[in-house]
Amino acid sequence: MYEIRLAVNIAWEIAVAQSVWAVALAIVFAGLVVHALARRGDWRAGWRWAWKSALFAGAAAALVLPRLSGASWSDLSYVVDWLLLALIATAVAAIVGAIVWPLATVLLAGRASRVEASIRAIG
Repeated sequence: MYEIRLAVNIAWEIAVAQSVWAVALAIVFAGLVVHALARRGDWRAGWRWAWKSALFAGAAAALVLPRLSGASWSDLSYVVDWLLLALIATAVAAIVGAIVWPLATVLLAGRASRVEASIRAIG
């Protein structure tokens, strides 16, 4: 029981320490989603950009995170170490994908409206 309480306490302390960044990121995400919904963007086209960006960010995070934490690849000797690295890299990928999706939707909506306007002007 002590180990469970200790793990929950550590997770809580980490969450409290990072709450400013999490709230700021949530506000940016909400603003991007509202802006994308207002512009009626192409969510499918945005998704194509988002999953590719998320995949790249996750792979980069998996490669860079051990060095950023002061560890080396030889320090990852237990299954738990590899699982935590995969979990953190997946979380980074999810955050990048969540930010890029509405952003790409907005950007592609602006490009599509310009293309449609130029087609109407020509034809």
